[in-house]
Amino acid sequence: MATGCLFGGGAPGTLDQLVVTQYRYNIDEAHDLARVFGRVQNTGEKRVPAAEVVASLQSRSGALKGENRVPIPSLGAGETHDFSLDITMHGKATKVEIRVVPVGEAMSEPKEES
Repeated sequence: MATGCLFGGGAPGTLDQLVVTQYRYNIDEAHDLARVFGRVQNTGEKRVPAAEVVASLQSRSGALKGENRVPIPSLGAGETHDFSLDITMHGKATKVEIRVVPVGEAMSEPKEES
């Protein structure tokens, strides 16, 4: 049996198969805290390794105002995993960016306000 590059034979899936299908957040300015809730789904046909969801708070100009991460387990094809995390805010945040990264990937470097 020949295996093509397209499917990779018995190789595991990759993290680009993991998609944050929904999320919401609320900002508690009285406690300088943001709470993020969401769901990640393996949209591929192969099991993917464990990873982490990283949520970053950003100001209107894109400066980093807080960041946190939460682990997600290895997911089979079509499986979902719900996540939640709290982020300590360091200044006013106007948006949240969420991404899936390999376990242990370095956190973002803060950007200066422009």
